Amino acid sequence: MTTKIKEFKGSLNPIFNSDIKNEVAPEPQTHITERAAKDFLPIDHIKPRSDQPRKIFNESSLNELAQSIKSKGVIQPIIVRSIGKDIYEIIVGERRWRAAKKVGLENIPVVIREYDRPDALAVALIENIQRDNLNPLEEANAIQSLLDECALTHHQVAESIGRSRTAVSNILRLLALTDEVKTMINSGLLEMGHARALLSLTDEQQIEAARLVVSRGLSVRETEKLVHQINTPQEKQSIFINPEFERKATLWKANLSRQLSSKVNIQF
Repeated sequence: MTTKIKEFKGSLNPIFNSDIKNEVAPEPQTHITERAAKDFLPIDHIKPRSDQPRKIFNESSLNELAQSIKSKGVIQPIIVRSIGKDIYEIIVGERRWRAAKKVGLENIPVVIREYDRPDALAVALIENIQRDNLNPLEEANAIQSLLDECALTHHQVAESIGRSRTAVSNILRLLALTDEVKTMINSGLLEMGHARALLSLTDEQQIEAARLVVSRGLSVRETEKLVHQINTPQEKQSIFINPEFERKATLWKANLSRQLSSKVNIQF
C-alpha cells in the first residue's frame, strides 16, 4: 500500500488512465482483449461497491440500457476486482451490471483488475466525474472518501480529477448542509449554485430558505439576494419580494398616484 500511496500523491493517472480512457471512449473489442484478458463471470458473483460514488440511477435510462443489452448483449466489459473466493466487486460499470440483471443475464463480460480499496475508489470516482454522472453531493462524498483513505491534500485530489483546488474545497463545503437541503440537491430540486448560496445560513435558515427557493422557483441570483437579505441585520425581518411581483407593485403604485392625484406608497 505504501507504493500505491506514493503514486496517489503524485497523480492518480498512472494507476487507471487506460481503464478510464476505454470506459469513456469505447475502443474496438480487439484492443480490450490485447490490453487485458476478458472473462465472463456469473452475474450473481458480482456485487456493487458500498462506497460507489454514484448513488442515484435514473430508472428510465436504466430501462433503455436494459433493452439495448437484451438486443445486443453487454458490449463493453465491466471492470471488477476480487474481494474473496468467487466474489467480485464492481469498480466501473455498475449501471451495465444493473441493466444486465434486469433482463436476466446469467453471465457478464468482465476485466479483472488487482486494485486495493483506495485505488478502486479513485478509479470509480474519476470515471464518474469524466462522464458527468455524479450530482454535487455524490462528488463531494466521493472526494471526501478519497481524502480520508489516501491521506491526500485538496491540491493532490484536484490535480488527479481535473478540478482546481478551489473547486474541490468548494464542493466539499456542501457536506456541511442540513440533511433536508441535501435531499433537495439529490432529487434535483436545488442546483450547486443554490446550495453554495445557502452555506452561510444557520441550519434552520437553510431549511426555510431552501423551501422558499423550491416553492418559488428562484434562480441562483435570486437565491443569493434572498440569503443577503437574511444575513443583513436591517433586512432580517423583511419578506423576500419576487422581482415580478415587485414590478407589478410599482405599476399599481403609479396608477393609483395618477387616479388619486396624490403620492402613494406601498409597504411590503
